[in-house]
Amino acid sequence: MRQGSSTIIFTIAFLVLLVAIPAAYFVGKNQNQSVENYPSSTQPSPQTTDTTILPSPAGNGTITGTLRYPSEFLPEGKVIAKNINTGELHTVDYEGLLFDKGTDSFSISVPEGTYYLKYEAHPDTINPKIIINGYYTVHDGTVQDATHDLIPVKVNSGETKEIGNIADFYYGENEPNF
Repeated sequence: MRQGSSTIIFTIAFLVLLVAIPAAYFVGKNQNQSVENYPSSTQPSPQTTDTTILPSPAGNGTITGTLRYPSEFLPEGKVIAKNINTGELHTVDYEGLLFDKGTDSFSISVPEGTYYLKYEAHPDTINPKIIINGYYTVHDGTVQDATHDLIPVKVNSGETKEIGNIADFYYGENEPNF
């Protein structure tokens, strides 16, 4: 009976080491990476949603605002500003908001002009080709049959233009003509 107990204890100890050594390797390997790469509700989260507005290049203005999405999180994606007169597109990447990690604010630098804005959300991390667009429109997200007209945003050189929410995901088959 004594020899059987020793064999069981040895086997358990061996299995623990078999799991612990690779786990320690991966933990040590990832210690140089930022904790921000590993979303977890147990990680400390920022207490503010302020966006630092970086200076725009000479001759540019800045558009700032907030993003909304019809879910409990904001997926990563892009904010896109389209110049109404030239069709030129300006984009800024958005990292998303999950478990109070991140911000719902955006800031994009654009040359002087008038722009339409959209939030190109990528809600599926497995298939990044899935894109859902939200627009800056007169629709406030509460009335299903409301108009979905895009709101033009005029930006002057050196100006920071604060807009409301880019939140219109409720257009159905009548997606705004961006």
